Amino acid sequence: METGTIEAKVRSVFAETLCNDEWLTMPGNSTLEQAGVESLEQMEVIIALEVAFGLELPDTEALENVTSVEGAGAFVCQKLGERGARAVSEAA
Repeated sequence: METGTIEAKVRSVFAETLCNDEWLTMPGNSTLEQAGVESLEQMEVIIALEVAFGLELPDTEALENVTSVEGAGAFVCQKLGERGARAVSEAA
């Protein structure tokens, strides 16, 4: 999956989970904190990202990285890359 596609999907998850379409057009570095998002809502975003991308995101790492669309996108890309690398090594 391409980075642009991942960011678009992350934006969509933010908008749907937080019931706020502004996430579709906000700058990627706008933080959840700046938008007044509480920690429980942040966890809801993390769970929605796990479902959307078929990932299991470690809580501590996710809380540190899923603080903006940009950060969440990079974190998801990293985890998707790790999953792909594991699949290749397991197949070998």
